[in-house]
Amino acid sequence: MKKRAFFLVIPIIILAACSDGEQKSMQSNDPIIGVWKLHKYVDPISTSGFDRCKKKNTLTVYGDLSFDIITYGANSKGECVEESHKSSQVYKLRKENIIYRIDDSKLTILNPSTLKIQVDGVRFYNIYKKAN
Repeated sequence: MKKRAFFLVIPIIILAACSDGEQKSMQSNDPIIGVWKLHKYVDPISTSGFDRCKKKNTLTVYGDLSFDIITYGANSKGECVEESHKSSQVYKLRKENIIYRIDDSKLTILNPSTLKIQVDGVRFYNIYKKAN
């Protein structure tokens, strides 16, 4: 009986240890760290706004400047579903901690609760608001 209990407890301990290690730290003085929610899509040429599903888009930047970005769209039934989930690294461009890069996009902190993301070479951009 003791052997069975031992073998049941070991996997639980291993899973608990793994899940703690997988959690990324949000600890940093860098102003970009945190969870950001899409607030507005700005396109000076197009009049089509963004739908209710796009408002669920989130950008989470961790203390090590890695990030997850999750985008949503409507399926054929009109339900909001996850369209993509991307993970990568954010790079600082300036020491003032206000301009960063993700791949082909520039991120600019407009104020402590507002972030602008613009893809290189296009006119439209996204405004994100800090969720926490």
